[in-house]
Amino acid sequence: MHHPPILCVWYRSWVNSLNPLYQKAGLRVEPDRTNWGVKGVSCILKAGKECVPPAKVFWDMVLALEKSGYRAGTSLFGVPYDWRLPPTRNKLCADLARILFHVTNTTTHRKAIIAAHSLGNLQLLHCFQSVFGVETLSRVKGLVAIAAPWAGAPQGLRVLFSGAEMVSRLIITDAETRDFARQMPGAYMLLPDERVWGNHSILQVGGLTHSDSYLPSVSSSFTIRVIVIATRVIVITTRVIVITTRVITTRVIIDPNHPCVTTLAACLSPNAHSDAPPTFFEQLAPDDDPTQPTEYRGRVDEIDSLFGKMEAYRGVSASGMRNAYESALRVVDVWRPPPLPVVCVIGSGKPTHVGFGYCEAWPRNMDEEPCTRKLEDGDATVPTRSAESVCAHWQKATEIPRTLSLAYMQT
Repeated sequence: MHHPPILCVWYRSWVNSLNPLYQKAGLRVEPDRTNWGVKGVSCILKAGKECVPPAKVFWDMVLALEKSGYRAGTSLFGVPYDWRLPPTRNKLCADLARILFHVTNTTTHRKAIIAAHSLGNLQLLHCFQSVFGVETLSRVKGLVAIAAPWAGAPQGLRVLFSGAEMVSRLIITDAETRDFARQMPGAYMLLPDERVWGNHSILQVGGLTHSDSYLPSVSSSFTIRVIVIATRVIVITTRVIVITTRVITTRVIIDPNHPCVTTLAACLSPNAHSDAPPTFFEQLAPDDDPTQPTEYRGRVDEIDSLFGKMEAYRGVSASGMRNAYESALRVVDVWRPPPLPVVCVIGSGKPTHVGFGYCEAWPRNMDEEPCTRKLEDGDATVPTRSAESVCAHWQKATEIPRTLSLAYMQT
């Protein structure tokens, strides 16, 4: 689809605004809080007055709730936030507290059900654990945590290392996603938790062989997670609406002509590595033999070591990665249950990437499309065990309100 030049300008402006380091006179990035915040959680990218189709992330959810009787400002509220930043620096906690007090003071509802999706759950957990007092918490009936990456997602590390598709590659390239994600402190909250992923090989850099590359055929039932409400955060003050769709059964077959497979074959060919003189970066890192794999597991020390290495070679585009990671580790304690009931809605049934392999030598592999080395059950982004392990841990807690349920919704 061809977009006129003016739309391309809007796209580029949006891409640039995602990078916290981007500065332009007269530019200020703020969430869209119009219509009680509902607009801000319905669409994340507009071209003029129209929402770009790939950016209608929560559009259908809001429409379904409105068809069921919810109305913005009375029973439906959105709390959009700057997801580039951690909750210690954005306005999520303050905005949510303001909405909670508004709802309970100006309507007949005494408590609100909060539904959060993905990163919104981790950000909210900080509010519950470290910001909200007893009075604010007393106005919350419970949390519906949809697809929460409580123990992180291996794909988060892949994004920071080499990038990945976000919204559409026609709008923003993998390299652009990688570079601005490295400057987004909020992205580091999505990194794998050591308690779950500490012994799991997430990145293998160089040295791929046929035996350690995992490119299977996968047969599974795709699962659409429960669409209760969505965030970046939506506050519901009355009944909860659950929307489901039909079951889709599919088979994923690895195509031998797929770029990932052909790249792997090229990497393993005898002529894959030329005798050309080493680059400047390769001269600085003579020990990075591409025939010898370097693995990075979900351990804090190994991730920290990788970020230090990336900082040294990428300069400004990777500056501050270690500090951002260390700060993210202190924002929330996911193993300490929140002081309120929780419904964990966990997506399953879709092959989810949890291990990635790179053929190129350091540092060229940071510009490489990785091959999949391992898949697990999940929702295609968050592995099932990331949410399941933490929610199951919460269920065993007796000193605080137990989770209402663990829901595995197949549709």
